[in-house]
Amino acid sequence: TRIRQEIVLGIGGLRALKALGLRPSAYHMNEGHAAFLALERIRDLMEEQRLTFEEAWEATRDSNIFTTHTCVPAGIDLFDGALLWEHFESFCQTYGITPEQLFRIGRKNASDHNERFSMAVAAMNTSSHRNAVSRLHRDVSQEMWGDLWPSLPAWEVPIGYVTNGIHLPSMLNGDLAGVYDHYLQPDWRDTYQEPKVWRHVDEIPDADIWEAHRRRKKQLTVYVREHQAKTAARNRAPAAEIRRIEESFDPDAFTIGFARRFATYKRATLLFRDPARLKRLLLNPKMPVQLVLAGKAHPQDVPGKNFIREIVQFSRDPEIQGRVVFLENYSLRMAKEMVQGVDLWLNTPRRGEEACGTSGMKAAINGVLNLSILDGWYDEIYEDAGGWAIGNRDPYSEDQDALHASDIYSQLENDIVPLYYKRDEEDVPHLWMQRGKQG
Repeated sequence: TRIRQEIVLGIGGLRALKALGLRPSAYHMNEGHAAFLALERIRDLMEEQRLTFEEAWEATRDSNIFTTHTCVPAGIDLFDGALLWEHFESFCQTYGITPEQLFRIGRKNASDHNERFSMAVAAMNTSSHRNAVSRLHRDVSQEMWGDLWPSLPAWEVPIGYVTNGIHLPSMLNGDLAGVYDHYLQPDWRDTYQEPKVWRHVDEIPDADIWEAHRRRKKQLTVYVREHQAKTAARNRAPAAEIRRIEESFDPDAFTIGFARRFATYKRATLLFRDPARLKRLLLNPKMPVQLVLAGKAHPQDVPGKNFIREIVQFSRDPEIQGRVVFLENYSLRMAKEMVQGVDLWLNTPRRGEEACGTSGMKAAINGVLNLSILDGWYDEIYEDAGGWAIGNRDPYSEDQDALHASDIYSQLENDIVPLYYKRDEEDVPHLWMQRGKQG
């Protein structure tokens, strides 16, 4: 199924462009899934220009671009030679492509008949420009793919980087956009990508931004209550339980958000490593804290599903009812509500395994501060972002799990939560707002 999907994506995708009369000047393969595009371009030139396979390969390489998103070899699609030939025998025979030429595209060692065909290697071999999706990911990728260029030191491996970004108009909440309409230049919605547009953010009164955030946080509260009540009703919970849910989740409590795929490298349960210490944070009567989490695990990812089960079980502890909420059926709508309405965004991957990550960016543009491992995009911007870092820039090792969990608790207890609750007589947290504006 996978190889057929990728044939449709790569070969079918190019044929769809041709059917539409489109002739791009460059072809971008976003991850290796589309690498059969390069084979179809080679076939096209062999047929149209009467070029040899090698000539067509070289001619198309100049206008192929490949972006890699993967940090570990296990994330690469590999196909056995027999499976590949089963699907491409007719294709190759029709256009005079030999099995050796086909396999050479996707193998590191063309003469190794036991090596499986790698979609990422195929994309690397058929592209003139290759990029990772953050600066740190560039370094990881150069190490990971260095054996394709065995004569070069890792730092000279020809893989650059273009750090991922987000589409601000899609993710910025309307309340904050209204504040910007009032204080920024009239054309900020069209020129938001220019740094000079944001020079006036410091001049916006803290109270105005804070009020916009409070409105969005109240909207998140309504969303969480309604979502949880519907889930409980669907699970045939007692009426008393549904009424309790409809009154839970405090719009005035410090709220931490965590939403993403529940892949094990993201360490979703790091915050739950010391339940007693976490409970003390959640139940502080003067500075209460609550958590809202969401996400899905791959159907075959048993450890990821166990992470979700562990969090849900913790949330059912009567002592902390309503302080920890896991939202089922993760969706784009849910993600937007969360990044726009929480106070702090938590990100806990193993350093070097999050290629970029963009959820924290979406939170940051809504004035939400980040507490994150120095990985992906955050490693590049941390010193100027206003948020907090977990750990340092040392390579990941398993003994860091306990250290990172302790660091999270310590920063929340001593710095982050007290700063949030430090208010003036108008109940505005000015020091917190200054950090948000910095981000």
